[in-house]
Amino acid sequence: MTRRRVGLWVVLAGVLAFSPVLPAAPLAPIEVTNGKSADGGNEVRVVVPGRIKIVVCDGSTMKGAPEDTGVTGVYDLENDPAEKYNYAAPWSGFFSHKLSVDPRRDGQTGAFMPGPGPVEVLEANPLRAVVKYSWGASAYGGAHAPMNPDVRFEQVFTVRAPDRLYQSFSIIGTGEEVKLTHATFLLHTSHAKWSGGTSGKGGVFSLPAPWTFVPEPSPNPCSILHVAKPEPFAHADGTTSIQKANFLLVLHEAKGARYGYRANLWVGYRTSLTLHPEDPVITKGKRLTWHAVVVMNHEVTDLDKAKPFVEEYRNPGTPECAKGSVVGDGFDEATGCYTLKSDGTGVDFTFPVSCHWPMFEISGWRGGKPPFISAGGARKDAADGDYAAHAAGGTLLVQIASEVPVGTRIVIPDVLRTR
Repeated sequence: MTRRRVGLWVVLAGVLAFSPVLPAAPLAPIEVTNGKSADGGNEVRVVVPGRIKIVVCDGSTMKGAPEDTGVTGVYDLENDPAEKYNYAAPWSGFFSHKLSVDPRRDGQTGAFMPGPGPVEVLEANPLRAVVKYSWGASAYGGAHAPMNPDVRFEQVFTVRAPDRLYQSFSIIGTGEEVKLTHATFLLHTSHAKWSGGTSGKGGVFSLPAPWTFVPEPSPNPCSILHVAKPEPFAHADGTTSIQKANFLLVLHEAKGARYGYRANLWVGYRTSLTLHPEDPVITKGKRLTWHAVVVMNHEVTDLDKAKPFVEEYRNPGTPECAKGSVVGDGFDEATGCYTLKSDGTGVDFTFPVSCHWPMFEISGWRGGKPPFISAGGARKDAADGDYAAHAAGGTLLVQIASEVPVGTRIVIPDVLRTR
């Protein structure tokens, strides 16, 4: 026989009596598999069904340039279900980081590029996948250059539905002290038939179709919108496609950032944000970390449409709890999750901002997946696809499959079943 907490049901009966159900979209479970790249490297493939596919490779068979390391695959499954076109740039992959330090050792360069390194799945469940890529630093311009013994790097990627790729990028001191003069986040999309590019007015850079780059206005940009023009486009291999995937890169913190762009036939189209850290000295054991998210949303075509996504990541606010409590500052920028703790009966809180498809990570969880939740007084049922949940090891993940307005009251009951 199943027994539920009567008091909790009474509370929810009042909460669920008003407000229509918010519009929702089904959330299919995320799929994670291991495999081999075309040239034999080890890779992890993460699929958000019907949305995106992300591939992370270890570069174990890298020959010369680092074309087989990090995020080497980005596919738009909504418009290209056959995975014909890879948006990650050849040679460099989807991300890269140009770092400049004051070298302290003879023969060491001040600019780094990734070397091969292990790829590890830290978490894989229906709601998110977390993959870590660790690499050493070689001299920029050659994969066979000596590795720098003073620093190493880690990138942790979190993939979430429907269109989010979070990244935490860390520089870790391993030897003698070095001074970091700047670090650049670069987003590289695949090149097309080269025909040159020009800069336009108002900070909008028009390059050969399909890409237009729109940086957030100065003096302190923290985001770049990398927009595809919806028109037929000839690729370098002679094929033609209509590209629709737009990419919005947002840094969680970007003090003193500077925007840049470049187009190369052999790499693709680069947009970048360059940062100058307040404490640039990297000593042995020190870790310096930045966080960012890329939103792959076809409808985000200008800065007005991008602004809500920028705000929800950079200014997430703190939930106000009637039941349960906030963990830390209430938001984990590495995964984009709001962090809470159950009081034993669940959580009841007011949402601080407007957010698209928010996810909550709730510790101290005693039961399994909740059969329903309440959002804005509207009952949401897992069976109807209103939200998705995953419970394991005393932690519950919940993602609502819709936009949640600011001030929405959310109730997630921890229903402990006994026999």
